[in-house]
Amino acid sequence: QSTAHNCAMINGCQQHDGDNFTAKEVSSSLTNDKVQLKLDLRHAYVEDAKIHFYTREFDFDKNTGELIIKDDITLDVETDNVDVHFMTADKVELHGQSVDILLNNGKKVTITVDAEADVSLEYHYFINKEYEHYFKYDEADGPSAAKRIVFKMKKNTDHHVIRTLTTHD
Repeated sequence: QSTAHNCAMINGCQQHDGDNFTAKEVSSSLTNDKVQLKLDLRHAYVEDAKIHFYTREFDFDKNTGELIIKDDITLDVETDNVDVHFMTADKVELHGQSVDILLNNGKKVTITVDAEADVSLEYHYFINKEYEHYFKYDEADGPSAAKRIVFKMKKNTDHHVIRTLTTHD
């Protein structure tokens, strides 16, 4: 479910739960220097999302610690209603097209998106385990607040390619 973990929300539709909504055509590669994973995610969403094609690729460089996540989404309609979410429990600082996640050990993780997007931060906390329901706060005043980083795409198109680069110090 896109609102509760690191997935895209497309045309107001989040990744759906259940056995019928899973990734297909999963491939992976592991070398001394890289870990790569590719997923076909179009079947993980309901038809209302209007997804024609959606792959997500992960490319992790073991030497630099950089992680590139590439979402390639082709839709049946033009829209700017595409959001990419990242969840964290750590402190977050927004910087235009990037965010810094300040880890408890004093280190920092930076996420940068190369698509034209607005970046926002929402605070949530878990209120109903049975229904996995989250409550939204305007600031971090809720118990056990989790942060959802939202990259909202600005371009109105039927083809979105969103590349996020995650680095750390």
